[in-house]
Amino acid sequence: MPHGCYSLYLALKEGLPIDVAHIVITHTVFTGQLPRTPEALIVHMADYYIADIRNFKEGVDYLFSAQEARYVDILKVHKV
Repeated sequence: MPHGCYSLYLALKEGLPIDVAHIVITHTVFTGQLPRTPEALIVHMADYYIADIRNFKEGVDYLFSAQEARYVDILKVHKV
């Protein structure tokens, strides 16, 4: 079950307003629901920006870690 769906369940179970539930369900694309309010779009985009920053940082950390030599070897094999 996508985490957005489970989060929606929890939000509704706690009695949060439907507008808040909409933000929760649309913060990720994995629920198949698109943001329909400015607030939902802001949270949706912020979630993806944070994930992109985290993924970029993890990639940089990986390149400069002990795994760097292995990563460089993979690039040579694939002629990247």
